[in-house]
Formats: sequence, structure tokens, C-alpha cells
Amino acid sequence: MRDAKQPELQGLSVTDFQSDEKEFSGMLNITKTIEDQSMMISLEGRLDTITAVELEQAIKESLGGIKELTLDLEKLDYISSAGLRVLLATQKRMNNQGTMKLIHVGDVVMEVFEVTGFTDILTIEA
Repeated sequence: MRDAKQPELQGLSVTDFQSDEKEFSGMLNITKTIEDQSMMISLEGRLDTITAVELEQAIKESLGGIKELTLDLEKLDYISSAGLRVLLATQKRMNNQGTMKLIHVGDVVMEVFEVTGFTDILTIEA
């Protein structure tokens, strides 16, 4: 007799579901380099709902006194709407204290920027 509290997962065992979660959960490496009033942040991995919070915190704790912010997205594989929100908020803050630019943007991420209109908002260099 099946326990009424456990919903039946058709075609998926709990093990399958857990492995799918690992496959889709984000991982983001954030590397910061600060010189005088310039900061370079390199991102590697996925900027999604989970990792956007980490990036937002990393930026907030280091942005004081920074006049030039560069984000290197060469190794960024994916960006979600949460990641876009962090970039937009950071751009707004940098508009008041200096400049911000994105460099080495890959094709997948650039397509997201183009579809969402972020190419008109952000400074993107090759």
C-alpha cells in the first residue's frame, strides 16, 4: 500500500530527480582584481537565480570608491533574468560613480543581451 503523503512521480525516481537538480543548479566562479579605482570581475559558469545573489553580494562589498568596473564574461556560459537584474542594478550604480563595461561576451550571452535590449543599456566591448 502506497503512503498517501508521497506523490507519484511518473517516469522519475527520486534519484533521477536529484541528479537532474545537480545538472541544472548553477555554479559561478567570481574572480575580482582591484587596482586603485578600477575593478575587474571575471565570471565563469552560470549566472542564474542562485548565483546572481552571490555576484550581487560580491559587487556590493567591493564597489565603494571604484570609478571603473570591467566585467569579463568570456567564460560565462549562461545568464538568467536574475543575472540581468544584477547587471542592470550595477550599471545604474556605476552611472553615478564611474563607468562599467563588459568584455569578451560569448555568443550565447550576447544573444540574451540582444533579445532583451540590454545591448542598448550596457557598454559591451569585443
